[in-house]
Amino acid sequence: MFDDDDDGVEPQFKEVDQYYFEDDGRENVCFSILPLQFDEDDEVPSCGFEMKVYLPGRANKTDEIHKRVVAWRIKFESEQPDILLLSEGNWIKLLKPRTVYTEKIFRSTLITHQMLWFVRKHPMGINHCGSLFDHINEIFSKFALKPTVHDFRNQYSLIKLFTEKDHVLMSSNILQRFLEDGYMKIDEL
Repeated sequence: MFDDDDDGVEPQFKEVDQYYFEDDGRENVCFSILPLQFDEDDEVPSCGFEMKVYLPGRANKTDEIHKRVVAWRIKFESEQPDILLLSEGNWIKLLKPRTVYTEKIFRSTLITHQMLWFVRKHPMGINHCGSLFDHINEIFSKFALKPTVHDFRNQYSLIKLFTEKDHVLMSSNILQRFLEDGYMKIDEL
């Protein structure tokens, strides 16, 4: 009997859930080691190393996948920041990661994305970190480890890069103070 569904072609998908990242040695890594693209049409920049990064997870809620990814980008236009990974010429949106992976491997990166998203939505509307930390604490309330200022300190280079590339973030009072005063003084913001 023929099975029309088994034609050797992988199912198409645009989103991945319950994901994590691993290198070619099957060690857990953060996607942020990949080259960052600010525009989906830009050429993939060289990352300066030969490590391969893979995205295991679930596509279409049930299909187990294991795809090599070569770059990442973030979109701020949605109700939450969208993280996208480039695989075989297609952008894949990340949904919910595996919880253990989130807390141990790329917690600071996700917290920083939430911070950048929030500041981008309110570039001049917040003058202190109170509402920013309230937002981040609400988003990450289900995790055992609560967000701290150390998460921002760990991502100083990423924050600086986004601030240089994004005119809205560039106009943010909080980010400008953070970058000018140095990350050691973020407690005072």
